[in-house]
Amino acid sequence: MIDQAYGTSSVTVNAEYTAEYKAIDDAPFASGGCGAAWKVKKINSDDETVYMAKIFTGEPAVIKASFDPEALAFENLDHPNCVKCHKIYGEG
Repeated sequence: MIDQAYGTSSVTVNAEYTAEYKAIDDAPFASGGCGAAWKVKKINSDDETVYMAKIFTGEPAVIKASFDPEALAFENLDHPNCVKCHKIYGEG
């Protein structure tokens, strides 16, 4: 894990994620009490697709307990009117 500053707070971001994606804007697309959504692109790739990354802030145990069920459901979601989950980083 490495520390990166996002907005006004410093959060720990998974090293695999930061090796694969970079934010394309200086500020998040949206943010709330539990984290922020960032527009990102793949690093070292010809893929010009813009992806959305959700980065959580707060106590890891609380975040995991709150969002683990959502992440598991989102990972299996396959509907034409919903975004697709490509990968979940971290331990929960």
